[in-house]
Amino acid sequence: MVRSVALIVLVGLWMPLLAAEEPGVELLAGRLSVDALVLSGAHWWQVEERGLTSSGFIIDRVQVPVGLTGRLNPIASMRASCDISFLQPQDLYVDLQWPNGLGIRAGQFKLPVGVEQMTGPGQAKLANGSLLAAYARPVDVRDLGLSGAWTRERVGVVLAVIDGNGPNTGDNNDRKDLCGRVAVRPWRGSGIELAARGYYGCPDPAKAAWRTAAVELIMESSRMSIRAELQNLESAEQHNNAGYLQLAYGVGVFEPACRVDLVFPRNEKAQFMATGGVNFRPLGDKLKFTLDGSYLRDLELGVGVAVLFVRLQAAL
Repeated sequence: MVRSVALIVLVGLWMPLLAAEEPGVELLAGRLSVDALVLSGAHWWQVEERGLTSSGFIIDRVQVPVGLTGRLNPIASMRASCDISFLQPQDLYVDLQWPNGLGIRAGQFKLPVGVEQMTGPGQAKLANGSLLAAYARPVDVRDLGLSGAWTRERVGVVLAVIDGNGPNTGDNNDRKDLCGRVAVRPWRGSGIELAARGYYGCPDPAKAAWRTAAVELIMESSRMSIRAELQNLESAEQHNNAGYLQLAYGVGVFEPACRVDLVFPRNEKAQFMATGGVNFRPLGDKLKFTLDGSYLRDLELGVGVAVLFVRLQAAL
């Protein structure tokens, strides 16, 4: 199977952005809040194959996800968000959250398909996404459906039933997709979380099912962040094991970060990618400048891809 390496190295950055779900500014105290993020940037790329190279420089489209969160009472809330740069709806759902930790969400929402995918772009440590992100779900990180959750101090469980065709679409078959995540925080106040997740669905009824199983590790402190994921994928067109390890450490207004990615396709040679960079955060994630670079090597195709990213964000 032929793989497009240049697309793979960029897919993590240029997939649809995830609007931040935490309130930015209160419009009506306790009832209505607005959050907004402006992301602008550019990237330079160079591809080398069999001694030949090509390169280019691209100024990227500005992305502006804006969201409104309304709280009807202590249990019920609703959210609507949209990237106003191209009028694309993102979150469109109703939430019910009870004091005992039970919750129900209905509408269009972000799926539990990995800690990286569930992290909004405003909190990302690196501009370029991981290789694993391209294989974490068959269509998009958002979908239409119904989810149930149970959250306590040390345990969190979420299970979603979705149509499997991505956001802002309808269903094309009678079958529904399932995805879920179970997270455990073994030591109170340690910042450590262990999680397992899975996805099963048939985005194309004429092809074999898409199945993923993965484990995750999160370690967070006031300055340091460590995240790792390891995933197995089985589908009609993809069979691989993928993983990454990411580290970030804050030093004043600076936050260096790095990540190592590996993908082992079945019956093919591996891909690996190294990414490193630094964030300048004079106002934390409210105002952040990111500079990082990645190098991807596909041992099967003998292709190397280098990419340099610059990004500026401002958020409410």
